[in-house]
Amino acid sequence: MRRRLGNDEGLIAELLTLFLDDYRGQLAALEVAINARRHDDIRRYAHALKGSAGIVSAFGVTETAAALEELAERSDVANLDHQFATLVFEIDQLVAELCGPSSKRL
Repeated sequence: MRRRLGNDEGLIAELLTLFLDDYRGQLAALEVAINARRHDDIRRYAHALKGSAGIVSAFGVTETAAALEELAERSDVANLDHQFATLVFEIDQLVAELCGPSSKRL
């Protein structure tokens, strides 16, 4: 991310702050959609989270959100919960790396 943004510390901090401010709401909306098995909403929320994570170069989150988006496109209900749990794990790992372990989602 630093290389892509030219080591602009202000921009990096701003993008990380935006991600950290928004991911909880995005994740909560995604969880509601998964629990209700609303595939269009799952796809939309997973895509939005994938984009947010991509901006901050969080590739583990990006790849996991993309896989969740693909499951929703295929209406693969059997794997939604597992993939969502993997996404939560990836996000928790990212947040811990950015802010320390006390900043996890739960």
